[in-house]
Amino acid sequence: AMGRRTRYELTYDYTEAPVAFSWRQLEGDLTSRLDGAYRFEVSSQAPDATDVTYELDVDLAVPLPGFVKRRAETKIVKAALKQFRARVESL
Repeated sequence: AMGRRTRYELTYDYTEAPVAFSWRQLEGDLTSRLDGAYRFEVSSQAPDATDVTYELDVDLAVPLPGFVKRRAETKIVKAALKQFRARVESL
């Protein structure tokens, strides 16, 4: 958002694998929290498919107007899901 770059360090938790994995932020420059998870379930509509739930909890270290936060949220979610899909499809 706003053409800024950010730096953060995450730690990952795979104890629920293969049904989920999660992460939490250890430190960051613009974010005070960047915690999330992917959860996987067999699709109720197609047994050979998987439904993926993406969860993300973000707190910023600097105050921003609501519309800027929403714009950033949209970009984060789209980028995360695009990269996740590309990774899965490459396997």
